Amino acid sequence: MTKKVITWKEFRDLVKRLEQKIIKSGKWKNIKNVYGIPRGGQYVALMFSEMSNIPMTNEITEGTLIVDDVVDSGSTLVQYHGKGVALATLHYKPYSSIKPHFYVEETRDWVVYPWECTKDGSLQDNILRILEFLGVNSQFFHTPKKVDKLTKQVVEFVTRYVNNEKNR
Repeated sequence: MTKKVITWKEFRDLVKRLEQKIIKSGKWKNIKNVYGIPRGGQYVALMFSEMSNIPMTNEITEGTLIVDDVVDSGSTLVQYHGKGVALATLHYKPYSSIKPHFYVEETRDWVVYPWECTKDGSLQDNILRILEFLGVNSQFFHTPKKVDKLTKQVVEFVTRYVNNEKNR
């Protein structure tokens, strides 16, 4: 299983794609509000609400779109089956016990969303984020061994650079 780190920009794009899928389905007209399953679904609901001007709610009715970030085993999403207008997620794992009505991507990857990253992220995670910012496909560094090797090389490079600057 590979680790897939989602940036805030990618998150916004995923929510936009989810919105478009729902619009194309014809169910859009039935949605009166959106409910986010705690915790990851609340981020999805907030972004979805902001983009679509559909209000968020804390109570599920037959006009509620229920959203979550990912359906993995399905144990959480199954609790909402048969409620609201539809179930929607950004990511769907093919081995889940339940399939949402709408999802953006099917994956077996370990998905890490922006709100799951620690504020004092590891050096390795920060280097991967810099590579992503530079447009480098971080999937190339999909194993911890490769990430650790790259991290070591970056540290060595920066140390040499700083030492050279000191000697000038």
